[in-house]
Amino acid sequence: MNLKNYLINMKKPLTRFLARIIDYSLFYSLLVLPLFFASLFDHDLTHILAIVAIPLLWVPLEALLLSLFGTTPGKAIFGIQVRNQQGQKLSIKHSLKRAFLVWLKGLGLNLPLANLFCGFRSFQAIKKEGRTSVDISLGAQIYHKKQGRFRTAIGGFIVALFSLFFVGEYEVRETFTSFEQTLAKAPENLSWKNYHDPEGAYSIQFPGAPEAEATELAIP
Repeated sequence: MNLKNYLINMKKPLTRFLARIIDYSLFYSLLVLPLFFASLFDHDLTHILAIVAIPLLWVPLEALLLSLFGTTPGKAIFGIQVRNQQGQKLSIKHSLKRAFLVWLKGLGLNLPLANLFCGFRSFQAIKKEGRTSVDISLGAQIYHKKQGRFRTAIGGFIVALFSLFFVGEYEVRETFTSFEQTLAKAPENLSWKNYHDPEGAYSIQFPGAPEAEATELAIP
């Protein structure tokens, strides 16, 4: 990495925030989302607990990425590198400590209200000092690649795509869950029958033997 192309500890809290949102969203999509559609998580409470736990589960992976590459997918989009005072990548020990402290102090364990308070405090610290208290205590330096407006626009666009994706995912998951709950509550003595369209266009289930009725209307 040519450090001449980077600026150190720039006061860009929004960029740092969006980078972390992308990391968490990508991790959620790859790890947790498939479990919901595999019906391993069927309840909203489990879903909420999984979302709260995402930052903690992300800690070891973030530490590994920072120690190997000095960045994460979200940070890479915005041209952000995390280095020590000598401009070198953090060791796995310091990376793990930093990632854990971000979860503990920067996000307040990602608990409701606590995460808002801690997130606002971190936002203000970056706005004032260019670094969070965690970075300062560990001697971590945040490198921002020059000419980052285009990167900011791309990052914001990706965050918007993730937002739309999660809204659609929620609606689909709710539909599947409601359908499965309806089937589960159906009486067993209805003897549900399967019907498959010969052309493969659709398939349906109906109780018992259906009765066909027809009404003829006189056409004037």
